[in-house]
Amino acid sequence: MSYARILYPDRAEQIRQNAILRKGYRVFLDHWPNFIEFLKQSYERVAARQASYALSIYGPQGVGKTLLADKIKTDFYDTKEAIGNQNIEYDPNNLWHILSSGYNKDINLIKTATLNTELFDASDNVNWVETVSNWSKTQPTRAKIVILDNAERAYFGAGLAGIDEPSYSAKKEVSSMTVHIAQQFVRLARSDIRGSLFIILGNDEEFLSTFQKTCENQHRGMVAFKPLPLPSSKDKETIVRINVNRLNKVSYWSCVDKSGPEKKSELYDTLKSAATFPDTFSAVDDAFAEAQSRQGRPANKCILSLVLLTRDLKDCDKIASYLSKGESELIFQHEVGRIDLINTNFCKVSLPKANDEALMLESEFSLRLVSLSEIWIKKLLYKLNF
Repeated sequence: MSYARILYPDRAEQIRQNAILRKGYRVFLDHWPNFIEFLKQSYERVAARQASYALSIYGPQGVGKTLLADKIKTDFYDTKEAIGNQNIEYDPNNLWHILSSGYNKDINLIKTATLNTELFDASDNVNWVETVSNWSKTQPTRAKIVILDNAERAYFGAGLAGIDEPSYSAKKEVSSMTVHIAQQFVRLARSDIRGSLFIILGNDEEFLSTFQKTCENQHRGMVAFKPLPLPSSKDKETIVRINVNRLNKVSYWSCVDKSGPEKKSELYDTLKSAATFPDTFSAVDDAFAEAQSRQGRPANKCILSLVLLTRDLKDCDKIASYLSKGESELIFQHEVGRIDLINTNFCKVSLPKANDEALMLESEFSLRLVSLSEIWIKKLLYKLNF
C-alpha cells in the first residue's frame, strides 16, 4: 500500500531529522552566486583582520535560511574530518571550500583556514553570548563563525540584554530594547566576542533591518543587512524537480503529467511566483494526489520503435518477455514478422541504475518491438530485384 503523496522537506530541520531526506536531498548553490560571494568576502575579512563582522540576513520562511546555515556547518565539519583522515580534495559543492579557498581553489588554503577557524551554532541558546565569550578566551587567535538562526526568537535579544526570554519577549516591541541590544552587540563584538563572523538569520525584516541600522550608528561597517534572494522560476523548478526524483519512486514529470489542467495551472503559477520551496513542493504533491483519483490521459502515449532483424521469430518472443518481465502484448504475428507492445519495465531492465530516469521515460513512452524474419528480408530483396 502506498499513499498518493511525495516525500519532501516542509522545513530544513526535517532534513536533519529524517535519514532519507538527509541522504537524498541535494542542496543547490547555483542560484546564490552573488550571495555566496558576499559570504566569502565576509569570512576573508574576519580571518585577515581578526575583527568582528556581522551579517543580518533576512528571508521569508522557506527561502532556505536554515538550509544555508546547516550547509555551512555540515561542510565545515566534513572538511575538518577529511583533513584528519588525510583524504581532502576540493569539492565545488562544499560551501566551506568555496568560502575558504581564495580565488584559486587552493586546497592548502582550505586546510589552513579550517584548522584556524572554529564554528559555533548558537541558535536557540539564550546563553550564547557567555558561551562565545568563553570560547574566544580559550581560542583568541582563531577566526570564529557564529551562526544565529531564527534571530527573531527571544533567545537572541535576551542573550544580549542579559535577561531571561519571557522578560525580553515582553519588551521586544519597545524600540529602546532594540537600540539596547544593538549597542550591547557592538560593545561585545569589539571586546569579549571579537574576531567573529556572526551569521544572523531571521524572517522578521523590520527587526533585522532596525538592528543593523542601530549597530551602524555605533560602529560603521560592522553589520551588513542582506536579504537572501529567491531563485528564478527556472532554478526553483530545477531544484524541486531533481529532489522530487531523488527522494521518491514516482518522478516529477509523472506527477505533473497525470494531474488535471487546474493543478498544472496552479503548479505553473507557483513556479512563476515568489513562492518558496515548500510551497512549490506542495504544489507538486497536490498534483500527484489528484493524479491518483482521476484517469487522466493514457500513459505511455508516445511510442519508441525498435526494429529487430532475426532468423528465428521464437527468439523475439524471449526478448519481448525479458524486456517487459512477462508483460508484453503481442499485437501482430505473421511468418514475415511480429510486433510486441511493451508498456512497462523495459527502461528498468535496460537502465537498472537509473530508476528515476526509467520511471520518467516509461510514463511517457511505450516500446514497440518490431521483429522481422529472414522471410521478410528475402521478399524485400526479391521485390527490389537484388
